This record gives sequence, C-alpha cells and structure tokens, in this order.
Amino acid sequence: MAFLYDTVMGYGCVAHNCLNHTENKDAARVVHFHQFPFENADLTRKWVIATKIDGLIAKKSHRLCSDHFTRDDYIFSNSTRLKPNAVPSVFSFPPHLLKKPMKKRKNPCEHYHQLQNDNELQKGKEGNVPPEKK
Repeated sequence: MAFLYDTVMGYGCVAHNCLNHTENKDAARVVHFHQFPFENADLTRKWVIATKIDGLIAKKSHRLCSDHFTRDDYIFSNSTRLKPNAVPSVFSFPPHLLKKPMKKRKNPCEHYHQLQNDNELQKGKEGNVPPEKK
C-alpha cells in the first residue's frame, strides 16, 4: 500500500511535465506526495509503466503527487490514503508519448464484397445487367 507523505522532506513529483514540489507552497490547494509501493512489485511495475518514463527504476526517493490520481483512488477517513491497488492515471504527457489513434482497418471480406457490389452497380449503369434467375 502506498502511504501518504507530507511536505516535510523536500520531495518533487517524478511525472513528466509536473512541477509539484514540496517547496512550492500554495495555500489554495494541498498536494500530497506518494512513494512507490515497493512492498508490491506488480503494483510498482504498474506505476512505472503508467509514468511512461523510459528506463525509470523506482527508488525510495521517487514520489508521485496527488495530481496523478483520481478521487476514486483514495480512501477518505481520518486521513487521506491511496487505495491498496491505486495506479496513477492522470498525466500530461509530451506529444511523443501520446498514443496515436489507430486507423480502423476494413475487414478484407467486407472490402471484397463491397468491390463486387460496386462492379455490379457499374455494370448495371452501363446496360450490362446480368439476366435474372428464374
């Protein structure tokens, strides 16, 4: 489970384009910093993959700030904590890391049938209509 770390020791967020640091004091909002969940190797791997930082080897000094988690990732009780399986999902990635939308390919069979239909329509326009079956 990733625990909440207050702004005592001077942490910065390791996420791309994130300038949140414990030294940035803004009274209007509270930013929490979370250590990578080292007690769960699979979850740590998911956090590393989510950050899209090439070659990142998570260290105890690395933190991700609360800006990269949704409200649903938290347990609200006496204190604010991340849920045991929370994975960061809110990022502002540089353009080269954004997924490019994949073009939907036509089904080859549908494409073939569409070509056949187009050819039959073209023949009909030219007066070469095949005789109807009886």
